[in-house]
Amino acid sequence: MLAALKKIKPDYKNLIHLKETNFPEVTVSKGLVERAALTFHVLLNALEPLGIEFTKFPGKHSQGYFRWGHDRLFFTIEEILTDPLAPDRRKRWWEGHSQHVFSGYLAISSTDNSWSHRDTKEWLETKRHSLESVLSEVVSAIRLHFLTMQRKHIQEAIDRMKWQEEYEKRQREWQAKEVIRIQKEKEHAHVNAIQTAISDRKQDLIKAAKWWRKSRGITDFVEECERRWESPSGELNPDQTSWLAWAREIATSMSPFTAGYPDPSKHGAFDPSTIPFGGPYPAAHNLPPVS
Repeated sequence: MLAALKKIKPDYKNLIHLKETNFPEVTVSKGLVERAALTFHVLLNALEPLGIEFTKFPGKHSQGYFRWGHDRLFFTIEEILTDPLAPDRRKRWWEGHSQHVFSGYLAISSTDNSWSHRDTKEWLETKRHSLESVLSEVVSAIRLHFLTMQRKHIQEAIDRMKWQEEYEKRQREWQAKEVIRIQKEKEHAHVNAIQTAISDRKQDLIKAAKWWRKSRGITDFVEECERRWESPSGELNPDQTSWLAWAREIATSMSPFTAGYPDPSKHGAFDPSTIPFGGPYPAAHNLPPVS
């Protein structure tokens, strides 16, 4: 990283700004270039034996990051800048064109998002807090971060497993209830189908009796007409004969016997217990309603 920093020319604020895919983001004055590179080197030597590797960013618009498993942690190294008029007030390198003073101290920050400063953690080097102490804290914090993430993933996996088990349990319970519900619906439909067959055959009998009464009434009326027309001559004219044939045909068509009703083997009572579950169910003749 030192070679990369030395190739960069200071900007108008006399700051060297490194943001490449295979290094952390660094913003320091020329005088802190070597300390910034040393800081990165110390972190690498402390974290890599723990399995925490520094990885090149796969894209083009962000810096590299520390990685353990599928988790990653971005970090930056920058020089602490102060306000010349208010030495206790810290200034950031991106704040406008106002003047600043180089403190000679480093600030290290970390975040799991390269594009967001939310949840950023920061460690500051001061007169009373040496860089060695800062680096020790950073190493511990990074290690703790990845361990916490690992525990989180393990817990999430356990939670997913528990959720899956609970879901499968609810599914089995629902399926068992569905089997019972569907069976009850089939039993209810079976009973209803038998009751419908009984009711339809009963209705056929009632309608047949009504049709029979209508047929007999028309027949009686036709016979009375014939009796009256034959008296006193005893003969019928062609119109009378034709009308009587037409009327008798209507009377005959109204008779349930003409429709093939009843057939005792098809249109009477039956034993419901002999009907197979789910059918077929006894059919009715379904005579038309009597108007």
